[in-house]
Order: sequence, then structure tokens, then C-alpha cells
Amino acid sequence: MTRSRLGPWGLALGLLWSAQAARAVTIDVVPSAATVPPGSSLTIDVVVSGLGNFASPSVGGFDLDLTFDDSLFAFTGIVFGPFLGDPTMGEASTMSSVAGGTLSADELSLLPAASLDALQPDSFILFSATFDAIAVGTGTFDVDVLTSTVSDELAAALPIDAVAPASVVTGTVIDIPTLSQWGLILLVLLLLAGGLARLRRATS
Repeated sequence: MTRSRLGPWGLALGLLWSAQAARAVTIDVVPSAATVPPGSSLTIDVVVSGLGNFASPSVGGFDLDLTFDDSLFAFTGIVFGPFLGDPTMGEASTMSSVAGGTLSADELSLLPAASLDALQPDSFILFSATFDAIAVGTGTFDVDVLTSTVSDELAAALPIDAVAPASVVTGTVIDIPTLSQWGLILLVLLLLAGGLARLRRATS
């Protein structure tokens, strides 16, 4: 039987890797609609899952970069979720900024670890961002894992295991005439027909 050359250090590293993998979280990008007409608004929920259910690990802070196609969508606002504390009560600190097609959303909880554990379920909305559709096309909303971070209630890193992006189609609005519009159209057509009839009689 062969032994591992890594010995006890290899076992310790393996256990550490397993513990970190078990604590990894998933980020889902959830749109309020899959198709929106130009000129209408859209909400994107950024959801974290894979946490303890009112137990450790919880989210103590995050710095997420949500990418989007700024030729199709214009950012209009952001609302942070309540699960890291109430910023108006001094329980959390929030900040956001937009540069090009990237929305940076940061939040840091100022609550004790035990309070965060008692406050958070295993999945919840970190923040909701609103956009206006400004052109026709298909755009993808995604979280950049290379520049985004999530930390637990003790400020230790929570690896992002996977991100589920969302694609949204902005389509054209087809204007179907109402009954009153059809009446107006028919009236115009009748007037045109009468005018053509009189013109023919006058020239014959």
C-alpha cells in the first residue's frame, strides 16, 4: 500500500479545501421579466444561496459587480435588501456606482455575527437594481466573479461557487388599433373613395 507524500500537511490542506468548498455560495441574477418593450422598466434581483438557514455561514458583506449592456439598458436605481441590517438605523453601510456597463454594489453589515445568523435564511436578495430598456436587442445581466467578493459574518471570504446570469430581450411594441381607431380609419377611407369618385366624374 502506498502512502501520500504530502503526509499530515496534505490531509490538513485537503480538509481546509473541503471546508471552503462547503461554504461556497451561489449567486443568481433574476429578472422581473424575460421580455420588455423599449421604454419600460425592468428589475434585476441579485440572490445569494448556499448559506446556513438562520445559522452560520451568513453574509457579513459583499462587493458585487453586475454587468449589463448599456446600449440596451439604462440604470435607474438600486435597493439593498434588509438581511444585512438597516442602513438607516446604522446597522449596515451601503454604496453603489455605475461605470459603463458595470454596476458596483457594496454593503457591509455592522451587526454582530450572532445577529446575522439569526436574521438570514439560506437564500435571500442582496439587492435589486432597476433599469430602463432603451433599445431593441438581447442583453445579459451577469455578476463578474473575478472582481466580486462575498464575506461571512466573521469577515472571512465566502467563495462564489457559481453565478446564474439572465438574458432579457427588449422587443418592439405592436400597436393594434382600437375600435375607435378603426372607425376613424374607415371614415378616412370612405372620404378618399368619395373624393376619387367625384374626380372621375369630373374628368369623364
